[in-house]
Amino acid sequence: MIPAQKAAPGGSGPDAFQQEAERLQDLMQDKGELLLRVQTLRQGLSDWRTKLNDQVRDYQEEMGSLNTSLKTEVGQLRSEFNQLRDTLRQQMELTVSLANGEKKTDAASAVPQKQL
Repeated sequence: MIPAQKAAPGGSGPDAFQQEAERLQDLMQDKGELLLRVQTLRQGLSDWRTKLNDQVRDYQEEMGSLNTSLKTEVGQLRSEFNQLRDTLRQQMELTVSLANGEKKTDAASAVPQKQL
């Protein structure tokens, strides 16, 4: 038995071939539709990847800019902190020296009073 007769049981001759031709035409049409759908999906995926890559690049640039700004601000804060620390040390040293000077003055003035 030939394949066309197996595919169309109960029929033979031109009708069977006509049915097979119609079925083949339907399959070819379905194949074309599926190929078009696959092509559309591939294009959509390609567009999505391009858009995603653009967004990633934009976010990386933005993050780089923010990172640079943050480093600059941290540097400025460190500088200000160091200046503040140095000023505080100077004030503490001055306070200590003044306190020591007052004690010496008190001690010097207290000693003569005790001797009297």
